[in-house]
Amino acid sequence: MSRMTDAIAEALSDGSSAVTAAIAVAISSAAPEFIWQGLRDLFGHLSWSNLVSTILIAVILVFFVDPILERVRRWLGDGHTGERGRPRHLLVTAAISLLVAMTSVGLHDAMSIFAAGDGSDEGAGVSRAVTITISWGIVPFAVTLAWQSASHRSWAIPIGILAAASSFLAGWYYDWGLNTTMTTAIPCLVIQWFGYRHTGKPGIPTHLPSYAPTLAVAAVAWLAFAGLVDAVVTLSNIPAPTFYDTPDYFIDARFYLGWYLGLLLARQARPTGKPVAA
Repeated sequence: MSRMTDAIAEALSDGSSAVTAAIAVAISSAAPEFIWQGLRDLFGHLSWSNLVSTILIAVILVFFVDPILERVRRWLGDGHTGERGRPRHLLVTAAISLLVAMTSVGLHDAMSIFAAGDGSDEGAGVSRAVTITISWGIVPFAVTLAWQSASHRSWAIPIGILAAASSFLAGWYYDWGLNTTMTTAIPCLVIQWFGYRHTGKPGIPTHLPSYAPTLAVAAVAWLAFAGLVDAVVTLSNIPAPTFYDTPDYFIDARFYLGWYLGLLLARQARPTGKPVAA
């Protein structure tokens, strides 16, 4: 009974780690578009009062909030006790911190404006933000989960099939249309397929950052191929459909950038130290 309990607890722990990592990658995939749309709305509402308030909040973060958080991290034992190299001048440190804080506050304001919408409908902006986050994150979530499940024989096939179908399911549910669905499904199927070569041995957690270069090569190759074909079709006046129009092309570029960064920044799953049963 104890062995069975340990096996269940280990499976739940590994499963929750895999799902959490997949969610993190999915959120990262949606983040660039979310930020881009928010910045467009922010610059449309830009004023001196917004700029001054951003600077003021950044100053408070740098000189009040950050020192408190640093003390708390040291108290919890997460701080670095030693300094590497020569410490920066206080003015340089403050300037860099202020720039980072202003960027963070600006992005927060941008995303808040984006989620708020145009003010005519209080829930419309939030609904739009949630829709973008979920619709953009479905495929990266499913594919990332499939990669992590590839060494588990009982889960690899069903989750792999679900990941392969995720583009079509998202396209159907969100009514993307045939063209958008196919321009999402084709490269994502290639990315999923080539990603399996990074699958580790049973019991060894998947190192998600190792998938990032494969995704980057596949995404760049797809965007270059689709862009070249569309250019030839357009310039030659060939009566054939194109893969993208201009906005959709850059939308997909932001999508793959977010997915790449999500994998690159993903935390390593907790190693179990035991082989996974077949």
